Order: sequence, then C-alpha cells, then structure tokens
Amino acid sequence: MAVPTPVASAPATAKPLLPVSYYDSTVEVLGSALKHDVDPHDIDHALQHAIVIEEVGEDPARYLVLGPDRSANLLELVVLDRPTGPVVIHAMPMRTQYQRLLPPPRR
Repeated sequence: MAVPTPVASAPATAKPLLPVSYYDSTVEVLGSALKHDVDPHDIDHALQHAIVIEEVGEDPARYLVLGPDRSANLLELVVLDRPTGPVVIHAMPMRTQYQRLLPPPRR
C-alpha cells in the first residue's frame, strides 16, 4: 500500500493526516504525532515491528508502543484505541526512561 506523505506544517489539532497499516487494521496518525518531526513512514515501521506494547491508560485505552524506525532508531509512540479505530497521538525518539521495558540483549 502506498502511503501519502502529509503536509509537514499541519497543526497539532489537525484531523488525522494519513492511515498506516497495522496488521489487518488501519491506524490514523494525528498532527500531534508529527510534532517531533517523526516521519509517518517511520511511525508505520515502528508499529509493524513493535518490540514493546504496554497499556498506559484507560477510557479510551492508550498504549505505549516502542519500536524501530526505518533506520533502527527506537521510537516511542502513544496509540489511542477508539471505537472508530486506533490513532497515533504521539511519536518521538524513545526516551531513556523506557529502556527498562525493553527485553534484555541477546548474548
């Protein structure tokens, strides 16, 4: 599936900019998720290759997703699970506070 590139100057309150595939469903990416200049294609890659998925809130359910971008840099994403489908509301390079959630390195 070809993914269109959103307008980089979209305000944080903008409507969803593009759908990305997440297994067999579609995940929308809100303008707020682009605030830290993470490319939507990298968000898609991190979702498809998630290493950690932790529930961090309820009503609606929110999940912290840690996964690699296309260059193998780890991203942190926050995904809301809405009745209309999941939506990414936050994306940025992973902060060190989340390293404890990662599996131990292989030997």
